[in-house]
Amino acid sequence: MTKKIKIEAIIELVGDSFVDETMVKRTIAPLGDIETCNVIHDYDTEKITVNESRVSASSNNSVSESKLLDDTVNREVMPETTDDFIQEIPEIPAIENIPTTTNDSSNPENWFLSKNWHADIFWQLINIGTISEKSKIVAILKREDHRDVFVSNHKTPLNYFDNYKKIGTSSLRRKSQLLSINKNLKILPIRGNVDTRIQKMLDGNYDGLVMAAAGVKRLGLEKHITEFFDLDTMLTAPGQGAIAIEIRDSDDELKELLSKLNHDETNMCVSAERSFLKTLGGGCHVPFAAFASIKNEKMKINAFVGSLDGELTIKDCISGNKENYLRLGEEIAQRILVSGGEEIINDL
Repeated sequence: MTKKIKIEAIIELVGDSFVDETMVKRTIAPLGDIETCNVIHDYDTEKITVNESRVSASSNNSVSESKLLDDTVNREVMPETTDDFIQEIPEIPAIENIPTTTNDSSNPENWFLSKNWHADIFWQLINIGTISEKSKIVAILKREDHRDVFVSNHKTPLNYFDNYKKIGTSSLRRKSQLLSINKNLKILPIRGNVDTRIQKMLDGNYDGLVMAAAGVKRLGLEKHITEFFDLDTMLTAPGQGAIAIEIRDSDDELKELLSKLNHDETNMCVSAERSFLKTLGGGCHVPFAAFASIKNEKMKINAFVGSLDGELTIKDCISGNKENYLRLGEEIAQRILVSGGEEIINDL
């Protein structure tokens, strides 16, 4: 049995950013089949009028039509950080429990619109449900350059940067390692796609950026790279530089076709890095790093965990038979934890 979800978003794009239907579909497709998708450019953002919304369901999941909002609301904006957003989102009720009056504070749409946020986006969620059909990774393509790169105005390397220079990155992993190099650097968050971020730097908003080499290379923007970081300076995120193909678990025919694209060595390395991350219980809100490589049938994993201010960092390395890649990832995670990593994680 499947349920349907309808997502509506009004987004204020930054700079020359562009969104089309293909981009939206590519982003949402892993959730399930997309029945319709419509992107309207130059939308009138003075006011958002939300009319009566109706949800029709399959015969197996009959849901009565519900009037969710019927008045005109002012545009609101998102929180400055993802952490703020996640901490404040309430539990959204099932469709049959959503109130039909707009002055009811338990209505999730009214809750969203009552917040004083800091970006220009409004989400209307109707019939929040889960798609019962699970997905799985069937192939991981050969890895691109796994390293991080430094992009800076005037091609100035990081080692030559004076104190209080503005470095743009929204990665806690990069922030922790940058501050361990120079605690006086001013690390500022940055959003947008690769070329938008680079343009922000060229416009003088940042003195330099730390980015993934793979993304810069795939877009043909290598000319902006000032230097490549070695692993001792900037250990990379698990899976960085690799592209995974994920499909519905039940699609055996597609699985057989796409599995031919799998690169065994990359798959082993990325799986080991993910095993490390899973054992630590990590995500994007913790400064973790791991990179695995294979040489002469032996796998080597470098791993890192650090505090947000870069004052405390733990690095470790493990080697073993490549066939034991999952166990190696788990083992180095356990070593990181007992070496002080657990205290760092608990203090975040």
